Amino acid sequence: MKVSYSYNNRQRLIKQFILFMGFLFHWSEWNALDKNDIS
Repeated sequence: MKVSYSYNNRQRLIKQFILFMGFLFHWSEWNALDKNDIS
């Protein structure tokens, strides 16, 4: 039970980390495009 619980917890953390990194990447990309449009 403990092993499966920690495995599921790790999988959930990895999914959240990937979503967070993807959000940061898209936000920085949008920010760069916005700066290019302004300048």
